[in-house]
Amino acid sequence: MRQLTCEMCGSTELIKQDGNFVCQSCGCKYSVEEAKKIMIEGIVDVQGTVKVDNSAFVERYLQNARRAKQKEDWPETEKYYNMVEQNDPTNIEAIFYSTFARVKQALLEAETLDKRQSVFKILEKSVSVIDDNYDNANKAHQKILSEILVDIKNLKNGTIVPTTHLQEYVTTNGIGNIVDRNQIVENDSLNVTYNMIDNVFQAYMDSLANIIIEHSPKIAKKLFMENLGEIAWGSPIFKKVSGHIDGYLTPKDGCVKIAMQVKVSDQTTLENINTQIDELAKTICPFYTTNGRLWDKLRETVHDKLRELNPENEALRPISSGGCYVATCVYGSYDCPEVWTLRRYRDDTLGATWYGRTFIKLYYAISPTLVKWFGKTKWFKKMWKGKLDRMVAKLKYNGVEDTPYKDKKWK
Repeated sequence: MRQLTCEMCGSTELIKQDGNFVCQSCGCKYSVEEAKKIMIEGIVDVQGTVKVDNSAFVERYLQNARRAKQKEDWPETEKYYNMVEQNDPTNIEAIFYSTFARVKQALLEAETLDKRQSVFKILEKSVSVIDDNYDNANKAHQKILSEILVDIKNLKNGTIVPTTHLQEYVTTNGIGNIVDRNQIVENDSLNVTYNMIDNVFQAYMDSLANIIIEHSPKIAKKLFMENLGEIAWGSPIFKKVSGHIDGYLTPKDGCVKIAMQVKVSDQTTLENINTQIDELAKTICPFYTTNGRLWDKLRETVHDKLRELNPENEALRPISSGGCYVATCVYGSYDCPEVWTLRRYRDDTLGATWYGRTFIKLYYAISPTLVKWFGKTKWFKKMWKGKLDRMVAKLKYNGVEDTPYKDKKWK
């Protein structure tokens, strides 16, 4: 009979207390039944050696780990998931959450930037090996994929204490340099930590892509397509799964295919072009139409390709090439009903007075820079859209037309 040995630390010093066997080294407790399994039960392999069936311990530790995670007791969560990983090194739930719990603790501590980065690097590496240990036949593995993704994305929603650093100075007392704890200052605007979280997310999406290529599970495909909008446009991750998801095209291939089918003539307006792009995208690459940021980027990239194919077309001119910079940025064209209305107001009303002309000159001095810096951001367009819509509605109510218009020359 095998000697009773602690599965956690390997100690043989186990004493029976209150009906359980308690390890004197690490404190781990075993019931009588579990102790018997350690001493007697096993699976004999082809070499005749005995392998202890520790599935009961793994399940118990998993239950304890999940309970601790639900209570957000992160030290206990880390402890029990570490126990699971020691007994089942390929358990992807334990591989991820043992380190995830460390990260959650790190976010609650005012620690140095280097220390927090080192913890996040470990989580990145843990995420990157999930695909190596993924078993498509394991239903628990399939289920855990979405839970991991949700918890990574929710890292930004929890409490995050800014990281710190020490100001450059020393205090000498004859023994050496003394660190004055009063010199600790905040160093993290949260964006620093957000970037760490984004890196973990990108590593996980890359791992998902590898799982799709190797195993092709529906859950991984679904998660990948739902989160396309959070992946850097044109990154290797986009290209990696090409051919492994039905109908999926890389951004470049999808935009080129759309651009080649858009019909453009001298009379074609940007509104008509955008309508064609939208209709073609629904068929050619529908997954890009489910996310606002991707949708905007898709249009922008197709526009660039169309300008290469139709360099003389006025409707495709870049938004920075004419006046009314902010309005053109918001509505997507210098020649559309809303901008025609605003251009008429500029020329006929503002341009008629000295103070109106001063405002116009000031606007043209500032707005190009604003559009250059923020014109491609969603929040900038959203901020101005409501204001401009109300202004255009009021001008139209007062009789300013929204029909095609050619600018007047004014000084």
